[in-house]
Amino acid sequence: MKIAKISVSVPSKVSKATEAALKKTLDVLVAAQKSVVDLLAAVEKLDPLAPASTKELLKQQKITKGRAAVFKDFAKSAKRSELHTNPAKLKAMIKSLNSDIAAANGVEGGVAGHLDAFFQVQMNDIEDEITRALPKGVSGASIGLSGTLDRFKRKQSKLGWTRFSSARGPLIRECRDQGEEQDRKNKINGMMHDPEFRKIKIKKREKIVKAGVANLRATAKSVKAELEDAFEKQDKPGRNKWSTYLQLGAGGRYRVNKCGSYLGNKIHWTMSNDSWTANADGRVSIKDNSVDRIFSGILETTDWKQLHATLEVGSDARDWPHVFLFAGVLNNDRRWANAKSMLDVDNSWITKAQAQMNAELTKIRTDLKKKIKLAKDRGGANM
Repeated sequence: MKIAKISVSVPSKVSKATEAALKKTLDVLVAAQKSVVDLLAAVEKLDPLAPASTKELLKQQKITKGRAAVFKDFAKSAKRSELHTNPAKLKAMIKSLNSDIAAANGVEGGVAGHLDAFFQVQMNDIEDEITRALPKGVSGASIGLSGTLDRFKRKQSKLGWTRFSSARGPLIRECRDQGEEQDRKNKINGMMHDPEFRKIKIKKREKIVKAGVANLRATAKSVKAELEDAFEKQDKPGRNKWSTYLQLGAGGRYRVNKCGSYLGNKIHWTMSNDSWTANADGRVSIKDNSVDRIFSGILETTDWKQLHATLEVGSDARDWPHVFLFAGVLNNDRRWANAKSMLDVDNSWITKAQAQMNAELTKIRTDLKKKIKLAKDRGGANM
């Protein structure tokens, strides 16, 4: 759209003989004037047009249109073949038009720059609007706002900003959506180190949090519910977990462990599959109970089913006397009296034998409670 400058010139010496040549020069000037008018009209039709370009355009149009009277005089002089009488006026017009052409070209060439400058202000406003709308804790950097706006700006500039108005709203909504998504991720990721959930086994916690971040339909509320459920299950272990953790697995039906002796008679302790309480299978809370309450809650069963120590006296195991973990010596356990009679010993033998068996049970009790305390300290995460 650029206009070339006028290359004709007026001879230094003019006369009636040069009138024809001067008329041709005038034709060039008329064409140049029209080119300037047409160029400015084309610029005026551009949309959008920055205020700075509009201001320069109106100023240049006023200057260009102001020559109309001069060209009327030239036309009259040409009709009367009198152009040769005022060559200075033609020279002045050539100089003025060339200046005008440069100015018109400048107006046309400055449009893009003025648009970029004008819309940069609009871009700044958009950035401020998006930043203010971001959720607390979400920064523009965390959603790549700078890069998004830069790509948008380059695209709109390439299109001459003709689609800016229609593209502005979708851009803002897109960035707001990104902000909300980042906020969702931040809140879910934050649960990984939330004191409320720190006692959940780390692998379980990571699995729930990562799945929540990846699932676009998951919310902080739904992930929190999953973590709470995981902690609830961890806080109330099933019997198998207690059995493995406390090393009280009964194998088939019984588990028998050697644990000392008394006057040559071996002592062992027995744990059977029915030595667990019904509550031991997921009904005893670690966090809501003391160590002692947990201990009794999972192991204090009916007397004859309790974990117990046994004194191996005689050849028939059915006659061996017991001391139970909670119930101690049962009043209806006739095997102590039978052992006394069989061995022909006095009551002190029974008292001392029971004391030795209680000492072994105390060791077991201390070890189990130590493990339960460790589980309580860790919220069951070590089980």
